[in-house]
Amino acid sequence: MVLLVLHHWKWKAVSHTFLLCVRFLMVWASFLVRRLRLRTPA
Repeated sequence: MVLLVLHHWKWKAVSHTFLLCVRFLMVWASFLVRRLRLRTPA
């Protein structure tokens, strides 16, 4: 029972950090795209 709870918490933490990394990558990608668009004249 305790092992199941610990495993569940570990999986929750891993998924949470994974979602945070994905969100950070999306923000970083949009920032880079914005900089590239500003650098190149339309």
